[in-house]
Amino acid sequence: MYTILIISFYHFWDIPIITFFYQLKGTTIYNFAKNITDFAKAEYQLVPSLIFYIYFRNKNRYYANIALLVFVSVALSGLITDIIKFILGRYRPIEYFEHHLYGFKFLQTKYKYTSIPSGHSTTIFSAMYVLAIFLKKYRFPLIIIGLLMAFTRVISLNHYPSDVLAGILVAITISSILYNGFKKRGMLTIDGKSIQT
Repeated sequence: MYTILIISFYHFWDIPIITFFYQLKGTTIYNFAKNITDFAKAEYQLVPSLIFYIYFRNKNRYYANIALLVFVSVALSGLITDIIKFILGRYRPIEYFEHHLYGFKFLQTKYKYTSIPSGHSTTIFSAMYVLAIFLKKYRFPLIIIGLLMAFTRVISLNHYPSDVLAGILVAITISSILYNGFKKRGMLTIDGKSIQT
């Protein structure tokens, strides 16, 4: 169902939406999105989660393993996203606006051909998704932050909406698999008791 949504955006809504935001280029909303979008980069999730892991690994294994789960989720989902990007070779929006190119040029590594999935969207949503699993009280705000940060990739004209949706799909899939793996190995327990989430 979610894959159908991504395909639908690709065929029907990507160009109208990115064209709308292209008309906002230079405005306050565009500049704001452009200024904050890089906070979705992997290092902004990897470095803090690694620091938390190192700090807690000898003090609280439960917290340490949550930090480790964030780190591994961000790293692995980001790596898988990069592999998919290079295989699919989708033109970025700039290629549509400058050369009217829309679609795919398979097996490419250059920036202008690596639009789907959105790497920033994958990594920020991986981190927020994992944190939302454990921080139930803040689950909704965390997911909203993840979605909004991912969508800055569209507003700043770096990606199409379907790229962002694909990135979120990778994030949820990989993070869920890793979470289940951690749980089966008893890595998400306190005093031997599983934490219900």
